[in-house]
Amino acid sequence: MEMIKIYKIVIILSYLFSQYGFSQSNKILIVNSSGAITKYAKNANEFKQSLSKDYQWSELNLAGLENPENELEKLIKTENPSVIYCIGTKAYLLAQQYVEDRKLLFSAAINWKRLNVNEKTYGISNELQPSQEMSFLKMFFPKVKKVGIIYSNKFNQQYVEQAKKEIQLLQIEIISQAIDESSEVASALNELLPKVDILWVISDPVVLDNKDVVVQIFKTAAAQQKQVYAYSDIYIQYGAVLSVSYDAGTTGGQAAGLLKSIPSQKVEVPAGTDITLNMCLIDKLKIDFNKSALSSVTNMFNCTQE
Repeated sequence: MEMIKIYKIVIILSYLFSQYGFSQSNKILIVNSSGAITKYAKNANEFKQSLSKDYQWSELNLAGLENPENELEKLIKTENPSVIYCIGTKAYLLAQQYVEDRKLLFSAAINWKRLNVNEKTYGISNELQPSQEMSFLKMFFPKVKKVGIIYSNKFNQQYVEQAKKEIQLLQIEIISQAIDESSEVASALNELLPKVDILWVISDPVVLDNKDVVVQIFKTAAAQQKQVYAYSDIYIQYGAVLSVSYDAGTTGGQAAGLLKSIPSQKVEVPAGTDITLNMCLIDKLKIDFNKSALSSVTNMFNCTQE
């Protein structure tokens, strides 16, 4: 009789766990904004490969779903994961609505500073340390002395101040222009560009508010014969001469590492880099650069790719 009672209790508890969402500590749900995007797919694959055998994972690809909210909610109720790993901004914004008491990880989220990051949220940023960014710039373009940045005080005042301190040994001067709204970008560019050798586009949701502003930045820079250095390779197609971004595979493994211990920082700097050089632009404009740095290039953008 005692054994029968025990079995009944187990059955009842199992039912309650499934109905009321008590998370299981070894289950992870991977929510991918779009598995068709190469970097997102690399993030997911490396994350899964880096997981300990103690973890079980399930995956939801949001691309093409008619009702991703319902699909996600259904999967969370079925799997009861203790951790949700979000790849891309879309995945994060959707998952945070259902996270409850679960741990939330993210990577590949553009302008992550816009996200609502709470005490159980951890992630890998798209941005490197300023000193890393400037070291790569100096390596490819050693003659650069003055670098311009347009930024918003709300999101990047601390980052720009950090950059100015970190690069003192690189013989580079950062000349910055703060704005409060994206409508101020045009006037900021006209004031800043004549003073600098190159424009550095950093991740800033105010400056890069929409596609029209992005196009305006690159058109104005080109008109004033100033090159643009960007934090992401998506800006190569707009005319950036060089981009240094996170390495997707490394980031997936790094995100898996966040499961093992609570990091000292809520959002970590990516451990790996992906360097894209716009050789098409360099050849067209005969831009002088350090050819010995070519061995560091991950991707070469040539005119045939336009």
